[in-house]
Amino acid sequence: MSDNNPKENIVLSKITHSVRASQAVLQYGVGSMVDFPDQTLMPAAPEYWKSQTVPIHDERLEKALCVDGFGMPGNMDKFDEGISYVRFPEWYFCPKCREFKPINQWVKEFNDKASSSLVESKPYMVKYMKCPKCHLDLIVTRIVCVCKNGHIDDFPWVKWVHCQNYGGHKSICSNPKLKFMTKTSSSEGLDAIEIVCETCGARASLRGAMKEGIFNELDEKTDNRYDFTCTGRHPWKHSEEACGEYPKAQLRGSSSVYFPVTESSLVIPPYSNLLTTKVENSVEFVRCKDAIAGVLNTEGIDQATKNSIKKSMIDSYSKQIALEIFASEEKVKEILIRKWLSPDNEEESTKSIKYKAEEYEALSGKISIPSEEHGDFLRESTIASDYKIPFVSNVSLIHKIREVQALIGFSRLKPAENGPDGTGGNVVSIKGKYDNWYPAYQVTGEGIF
Repeated sequence: MSDNNPKENIVLSKITHSVRASQAVLQYGVGSMVDFPDQTLMPAAPEYWKSQTVPIHDERLEKALCVDGFGMPGNMDKFDEGISYVRFPEWYFCPKCREFKPINQWVKEFNDKASSSLVESKPYMVKYMKCPKCHLDLIVTRIVCVCKNGHIDDFPWVKWVHCQNYGGHKSICSNPKLKFMTKTSSSEGLDAIEIVCETCGARASLRGAMKEGIFNELDEKTDNRYDFTCTGRHPWKHSEEACGEYPKAQLRGSSSVYFPVTESSLVIPPYSNLLTTKVENSVEFVRCKDAIAGVLNTEGIDQATKNSIKKSMIDSYSKQIALEIFASEEKVKEILIRKWLSPDNEEESTKSIKYKAEEYEALSGKISIPSEEHGDFLRESTIASDYKIPFVSNVSLIHKIREVQALIGFSRLKPAENGPDGTGGNVVSIKGKYDNWYPAYQVTGEGIF
């Protein structure tokens, strides 16, 4: 788990802080929030946990998404490692003394008051989320702010209590100290929650906090005195960017806070055969892939030169891969050429007719390979006329098939508008500038087509 320092990782209990691989790619993907027993965490950018993934491949999907491969969360060879998280939301309150502040202030107070041995063993309160004075478990805030551009941040508690003060707007004091109170009256919901600043006496309820356009209204009323515009934060990758939108307050568990954007594909012949799988799982293939990626990322080299270098590398690594997996060098070379020297196809998209037609042809038997080389795809044809089923001309028994589903981005407040391309519309891409992979998971199944 990464805290405010992205280079610092603290291992949490695998028993209490685990999610399934499928969950890590869908509802609990990068940029979402996961409620664990003692705290709420946000899956960090994939670059922070790439080494804790199991490599998986689907050549068609790789070309469609312009990456070299995919990684399934959870490296089974490293039982003490897994997905990296950041702490978000950052505001917590104590249920007894009602003090309400960001986690970094709680950590400072803990380090000031706790014994040196306890501070040394738990310097960031990651495994000790308790009030230093009351020794009760801290409670994370339920409300966050999100905007349509995919940014997310804590609710502007300090600005809100001073702007919405019962006696009128107040200037933000130099050292605000907030308390999270609950009214004793018959008020319910957000009306019953009251924020108090002990420093200057400002006091306000959360009434209207989730109203559409409330932050815009407040800035207009106060001549932008408090500036409630979006902070442009991406806590999952420790970054900020300029954003002129006004955010919307949401319950952190609301379904509109996170919409994963995924791409899926069936692994079909010839990409599913045994030889392709052996090549992709070889050590020399990984080295070849990394070497070619280095060439492609080098600036100032024209495409013809890059192709020439790739061809030379393929010639060299074909021999090494063939020796490693005891296969024909020529067949290995054919696979590598298909991967890295085949001409670009503008229709190489999971939404294209060509892409879906290939899957249809494989399922219906128009594309086939010898049964001894089936690998991840095995189909058996039947004589449909024997069953005399109306309107059915062909039945395929699919004994084995593999599907790869990759997480490429997410949106907030509304599902992706312009199709999941990871960049356009309101989709936030989770891939870094120099990353050549996406988190994904795979399932193997069977069925009737």
